[in-house]
Amino acid sequence: HPYITCDIHSEFELSQLDKAIASRRLDLNSGKGEAAIAYEGPLETRADTAYNLNGTVKIRNGDITYNPRNLNFRKTDIDLHFINGDMVVKQMSTTANNNTITITGRVNNFLNFFNTDPSKAIFDWSIYSPRIDVGQLRSSLHRRISTKNKRGYSFLERLNNKIDRLFDACNAYLKIQADKLIYQKFSASNVRGNLTLTNDIIRLDNFSFVHADGSITFNASSTDKGNNSDLALRATMQNVNIKELFHAFNNFGMQSLRSENISGNFSANINLTSMLDADNNLYRQANKGFVDFSLKNGKLENFAPLMEIDN
Repeated sequence: HPYITCDIHSEFELSQLDKAIASRRLDLNSGKGEAAIAYEGPLETRADTAYNLNGTVKIRNGDITYNPRNLNFRKTDIDLHFINGDMVVKQMSTTANNNTITITGRVNNFLNFFNTDPSKAIFDWSIYSPRIDVGQLRSSLHRRISTKNKRGYSFLERLNNKIDRLFDACNAYLKIQADKLIYQKFSASNVRGNLTLTNDIIRLDNFSFVHADGSITFNASSTDKGNNSDLALRATMQNVNIKELFHAFNNFGMQSLRSENISGNFSANINLTSMLDADNNLYRQANKGFVDFSLKNGKLENFAPLMEIDN
């Protein structure tokens, strides 16, 4: 059972590292890196053996693509610290699908899980963005198993397989904070919440934001089933300007009652189950649920059915 202890110092191009590792999940397109790490561990995978890793890895101006969720990270600067086998993201700044974000966080006991059971690896990260455009991230709602095959160095094939297993099996718990969020006509500010990503489930817990002078809180989950995904949503709205709400959601598909016809303060409890289609749009035929709402200081303006009665 051979055991290795080594110090590694390296400067490298990410594109060259991509050729060496040849991961089928991750593309290292461009950028530069520097590593200074000390490693101790067996040359074979054994769950009963301690692994240890200390040191730093830095990446500058990286361009990285995560294929299963179609995420492209540009202008990426990363400071990774390995401390007794834990992986700590001291700072990461990047542009993910044209959204500027910064990330801090850690993966406890990363090295042991990386070598033995990646499904136990938990990415516990905090993410901040001044502005999130959800439309740019819609493609990441469906997880795809990349079939891209790459040719790498044969002696790194085991490392390649471990990296792919890690991305397939790990879980991510993300604390999200954004100053502004937009999606088509919808916009919100002061966004806060927790996002959980597993192999086939996306869950949003305790999300809150300000929209149309009111507050909205919600919990939601989506189970990926290939071209379609189940969706469950529970939301609470308080004192939202209904004119702006109708405008943001395209009048909820109605033709007779539109944003220019109504005003007032809208509050509601919403419970909805539905589906997302292959393009991550709401499949309206699958909508089931209820809305328990109240409207205060409500007013109908130039509402065609009432105007016809008046005539």
